[in-house]
Amino acid sequence: MLVVIPSIGESPYLPALLRVLADDPEVARVLIVDNSPTNILHCPSASRALEEGEHRPYIDAALSSGRFVVKRNPNATIYSTWNFGISQATDLGTECAVLNDDIVLPPRSLSAARHVMVTEGMTLVGLNYSEPHREVSYDAGFRHVYGTYRTGGFGGFAFVLAPGAPLVDIRFQWWYGDDDLAERVKLSGGRMAVALGAPVDHPQPSLTGNAHPWTQVAAGEDTSLFRQLWPSPTTL
Repeated sequence: MLVVIPSIGESPYLPALLRVLADDPEVARVLIVDNSPTNILHCPSASRALEEGEHRPYIDAALSSGRFVVKRNPNATIYSTWNFGISQATDLGTECAVLNDDIVLPPRSLSAARHVMVTEGMTLVGLNYSEPHREVSYDAGFRHVYGTYRTGGFGGFAFVLAPGAPLVDIRFQWWYGDDDLAERVKLSGGRMAVALGAPVDHPQPSLTGNAHPWTQVAAGEDTSLFRQLWPSPTTL
């Protein structure tokens, strides 16, 4: 499984998340895509965020082995990063896990989500944000979903895609990219679910977005684009 994590280095949760991924044998590669802008002096960056703290030895070892890769992609949108990871995973014939840098992930939770995908033939499997502190289990089952977090579906901050999954419309900037992806999965005949035994905690939603005024303008433009592309989102 390949994991892609967009980041600009502002989340304090990223090093601990990477430690969990380093300990998961089903995670073959982690792409940390550093989207921090080039036009702001002293801006945080994902690269600098990994340079200190108790998890550094594990992160350094994974970087040295090539299992973790930091890719600079200044000023890129979150969805272009998703598409990069999805395309890379499809080329390798493996699953792609898309993760925010501001989540708390229990050990092997991501693998539990992948297990549901493989055994049930799903195209997209989200992690269980409704029960963030439940025990990780490969046998807890799943619930079918038809949309994203805002409609009780999968959370766009932590999910796994099968190889060959569709890409997000690159015109989305901040919001609705996950909704666009959901519609494209359904249009392709794919199925979506939330893995009940794969808990995830998202303690500070919009941690990055709340710090940058441009995201509010982008959200309005993204809303208009989604309504233009999908005037009648499917519910089945």
